[in-house]
Amino acid sequence: MFSGFVWYFPGGRDIYFDNGEAEMLEAVVANMNNYGRIAACGVIAYRFQQSSCPGYT
Repeated sequence: MFSGFVWYFPGGRDIYFDNGEAEMLEAVVANMNNYGRIAACGVIAYRFQQSSCPGYT
């Protein structure tokens, strides 16, 4: 996956919308430009699934 990003985005990435897929995020972070932005959408939901949060089913 990493080589695919280098091929399609040779200048790096400036922005990325993440919905919780770890492999994709690792490849994107490795190709991010300085001061690039990542919107992390699925991280909070995943955190609550992993811990015992009162009221979460």
